[in-house]
Amino acid sequence: MDYVIEMLSPKARKLYVNTGSRLLNLRTLNLYHKKGFRIEAVLRDYFGKGEDQIMLGMDFKNPILH
Repeated sequence: MDYVIEMLSPKARKLYVNTGSRLLNLRTLNLYHKKGFRIEAVLRDYFGKGEDQIMLGMDFKNPILH
């Protein structure tokens, strides 16, 4: 993931990723937050009842890096 961010940051304005809200995806969500992604939208019940899709974005002009 660091490679993709490094290669895209000089050329792109924003990078989007998405993940599910199930317990299995919490590690993925935490990784994205540590890399500087922020939640942009939540599509409720996208994958079924109680399984949301979480869309995250990283703004390369104003990145939040930890």
